[in-house]
Amino acid sequence: LPAAEKAYRRKLDRLHREMTPPAAPKRGLFSITRRTAAAAAAIVLLAMSVEFFVVKRLSADTTTWLVTAENSKGRFMLPDGSVVWLNADSRLAYSDRFTASGSRAVRLEGEAYFEVTHNPRRPFVVEFEGGEIQVLGTSFNVKAYRDDDIVAVTLDEGRVVLDDRRGGRFELSPS
Repeated sequence: LPAAEKAYRRKLDRLHREMTPPAAPKRGLFSITRRTAAAAAAIVLLAMSVEFFVVKRLSADTTTWLVTAENSKGRFMLPDGSVVWLNADSRLAYSDRFTASGSRAVRLEGEAYFEVTHNPRRPFVVEFEGGEIQVLGTSFNVKAYRDDDIVAVTLDEGRVVLDDRRGGRFELSPS
C-alpha cells in the first residue's frame, strides 16, 4: 500500500499542477518605480506646458487709455519718458508691455503732439485708423480724428515715416 499511495499522491500532484494556471511573474520594485517616475515626469511636463501657453501667452494684456474731454487738453508722460499733449476729445492707448516689448506702440484717436524720447533700438509707432507713423526720435503733431477723412502730420524736428496701409509710405523731414 505505501507504494500505491505514493503513486496515487504523485498522480494527484500532477493533476493539481496541470489544473492550476501559472502564476503571473512577479514584478520587481524597480519596474514600478520607473513607471511612477515616467508618469510623474509626464504630469510635470504637462503642467509646465499649460503654465507657459495659458498664463504667459494668453494672459490678458492691460491697456492704459489717456483721454481728454471735449473742452480740455492734457499733458501726459509715457513710461519711456516721451511726452504727449492730447487735444480736446482725443484718446491715446498703450499696452502694459509698452516698455517691455520690442517697439513702443500707441494707438491715437484724435489729435496729439508728441515729443518722443530717441531710442533707435525700440522704434516708437503711432497707430491710427487707416495708417501708422514710425517715429525716428522727434517732435510732431498728428491729427487723426475718427470722423475726418484726412490725417494731418506736422513735423517740428527729426524724421517720421508715414504708412497709409494702402501701399503709400512717405518719409517726412522738416523743410
